[in-house]
Amino acid sequence: MSIHRFAIIDCGTNTFHLLICEQEGQTIYPYFRDKVHVKIGEGGIGEGYITDQAFDRAIRALEYFKMAIDKFEAEQVIATATSAIRNARNGKYLVNTIFERTGIQVQIISGNKEAELIYKGVALAHKIGPEPTLIVDIGGGSVEFIIADTNGPQWLRSYEIGAQRLLDQFHHQDPMSKRDSKELYAYLEKQLKDLIQVSKDLKVVTMVGSSGSFDTLYEMHARKKKIQISSEETSFHLPLKGFRTQHEKLITKDKEQRLNIPGMAEARVDMIVVASCLIDFLLNELSIERLVVSTFALKEGIMSDLSKGVTTFAESTT
Repeated sequence: MSIHRFAIIDCGTNTFHLLICEQEGQTIYPYFRDKVHVKIGEGGIGEGYITDQAFDRAIRALEYFKMAIDKFEAEQVIATATSAIRNARNGKYLVNTIFERTGIQVQIISGNKEAELIYKGVALAHKIGPEPTLIVDIGGGSVEFIIADTNGPQWLRSYEIGAQRLLDQFHHQDPMSKRDSKELYAYLEKQLKDLIQVSKDLKVVTMVGSSGSFDTLYEMHARKKKIQISSEETSFHLPLKGFRTQHEKLITKDKEQRLNIPGMAEARVDMIVVASCLIDFLLNELSIERLVVSTFALKEGIMSDLSKGVTTFAESTT
């Protein structure tokens, strides 16, 4: 039986991910993973511009991925770009430059398409039951929210309130001041009115988080509790008490102190505070009773579509 390989690239605002999959018969499964912390939104996301330094980091990351793609002889490459590139004035120029330098055609996808693919990835990792579940993916530029049950997504939306944006707007002192924290929570309450209302109407009590912030929070909890994380597991239960313990640490420590927390990822140390505040806001506002962390997200959603023969992932971003 012949084996085919596909490469999937997710050009996120904070991190670029590479996932190489193998197809054997009708089955597609992960084969190789890598990531580069590009921080493409750093220094310019508030102005809708990718800085020269971030631009260069993005190009180098794609050139690095291209070497891995060639090494593993992937026959097809699907690359997507999300919030920072989607909204940047020079986003299309970056996409064109990537193609010129690597031959990789990056598709800029809309926020709703991003949310749809995230749902498909999470659904591979975690069994979603009949009761409405809120899926949350915290990116650097945007946050995707999907309310789903066994029949699929019932509501989804992308908000341009990602961790890099919140960091720039509200984390002015380190540790974050009580004033900035209060302003952040008030801002979230205003921005997420629709989400809050529909979640309460549907009586959502379970939240599934996907993204580096959730991964880091669970890693911190696991290290504290001496829990061995299996590479074969695709979702983990994060006790609410465990989250709140980590949250209190994060909002009272400065960067150097946060770096010393076991399980803290250096690439997340800046954005983790506002990301944790967003999670805390949602847990309290929606009276969430169960928190799950999914290791699958957008790129696995593309993998899911590939297994169904879907090969086009872009849509109009207007």
